[in-house]
Amino acid sequence: MDFIKNSQSLTHQTSVPNSSISTHASIDIATISNYRLPLDKVLSVDLSVELNHSSISFHDFMNCFYHQPGSSFAVNNLNTSFTPILLSGQTYSTIDNTQNTFTLYNQIIKAYCEKHSLPENTISAFKKIELAKETFRYQSLASNYGTQTSLSWSMVIEHLKITNQIKYTKDPEDNADVKMRIHYIFYSSVLDVSVECIFTFCSSIPFYKNVSYNENNYMISPYSQDEPNQISSNIPNVTSNRPLNIIDPNTIKTNTIKPNTIKYNSMIELQNEGNNENETVKEYDEQTVLTKRILDQLLNDDDGADGDDDELSLHSKIW
Repeated sequence: MDFIKNSQSLTHQTSVPNSSISTHASIDIATISNYRLPLDKVLSVDLSVELNHSSISFHDFMNCFYHQPGSSFAVNNLNTSFTPILLSGQTYSTIDNTQNTFTLYNQIIKAYCEKHSLPENTISAFKKIELAKETFRYQSLASNYGTQTSLSWSMVIEHLKITNQIKYTKDPEDNADVKMRIHYIFYSSVLDVSVECIFTFCSSIPFYKNVSYNENNYMISPYSQDEPNQISSNIPNVTSNRPLNIIDPNTIKTNTIKPNTIKYNSMIELQNEGNNENETVKEYDEQTVLTKRILDQLLNDDDGADGDDDELSLHSKIW
């Protein structure tokens, strides 16, 4: 049986598809309807609503949906009043994350108005009464006697393993968290519209564990020094209105002192420097040569004087 959706579905914002950031696997296990369609007819879906998920134990889940011999799918009639499978009392979230109570009657009215672009007050009281009687007979998934397409339990496990969402560990302490969805399509013969309700049951399957993408070929590769440095490309450009002072490297003056321009305060320092370095200074600039000649002349003129007078005279003449 084929189903065609004509309108946008009201999805639950908190539902997350299976990925490396989700610890739950997910699978669609059944699509059921209250209406028996001829083989050549296609049932269109006018409105789809995804209900908030229900967390139930694995034992309750199997007792509710896979209690038949051979583990084929079937809603247990003994659990008609089981809260997670009731149509009344369910909630759903709108796009602004507002929690609303789900009622099949109101959703059928909404689907009819959207399909025909009519206000609700155009629906006659007669049709509303007939609609109330029709929806009253369907209060639970267990009261469904229409068409269904489903997976057996062995098919569910095999599909989860093939898609690499869970794996068998043989450890009774391991549990795989799985979200199992049932699509219930209710057709209203009173208003000739159909509404899809998506039930999500969260349960843990023993002896299995969830498989994350990091356990497969999604490991982070080690750092390589051969890779180009991409840090500079991520640095934002900072602009300023202040003019930049561009310096020409050719105009930069250094304080390097050439060996032939070193100036000495006396000939004694010059001689000591030459002895320590074991080299002879051959060239001086004009100022250095002139200073040497003046010092030699002053020393020669004062050879006969006393030591104290010579030192005082030498300093006075120099300065």
